Amino acid sequence: MCGRFVQNSVAYDTRVQLGSDYGQFEFEGLGEVFPSQSLDLLLWKNDSLQQQTAQWGKAVEGLARPVINARLETLYEKPLFRGVQPALVVANAWVEWRQEVGGKRAFQFRSDNLLSMATVVWQDAAATQQFAIVTCRANSAVRPYHHRMPLLLSSENIEAWRYWALIEQSSKPCPLTVSEFVSTASRLKDDRQQNLF
Repeated sequence: MCGRFVQNSVAYDTRVQLGSDYGQFEFEGLGEVFPSQSLDLLLWKNDSLQQQTAQWGKAVEGLARPVINARLETLYEKPLFRGVQPALVVANAWVEWRQEVGGKRAFQFRSDNLLSMATVVWQDAAATQQFAIVTCRANSAVRPYHHRMPLLLSSENIEAWRYWALIEQSSKPCPLTVSEFVSTASRLKDDRQQNLF
């Protein structure tokens, strides 16, 4: 499950990131991104990518929390995802937690390039656009930390995703760097506490 990610201010060139020329985009970035926040993503419209703002998570009646992830294995079957549009979120890293002695520990996963995470967007004229990050089974680099990971888009699978075809994780997984993650929210809290004394 992807429950947090990092998006800094970046320039995103689709020729470099996806191997095809769908344009160049600038993202202001929010830094650490939490569910229910709104941010810019890239949405397929009229055979091109367009930068639009959407909120992470869809409120669903009967569920206590918004839906922030969509499992690739059941994406095409569940009624909740009928009518969604394929899109992608640009990220510098995503975060997963692992249970260890003494509690949970957060780790961030980065690549040499920016991460292009597959998303689905619900479009409702009467409401803010909402999105969920598509997840798949973890590859060998992520599996020691978590059993799921975001579906990462590349030149191998972007066309299938664009046309909403059945898709799999790229057969050439991007090399990932794993490191301990310290939340900016935690750092801000520590700074505030230190300023009290």
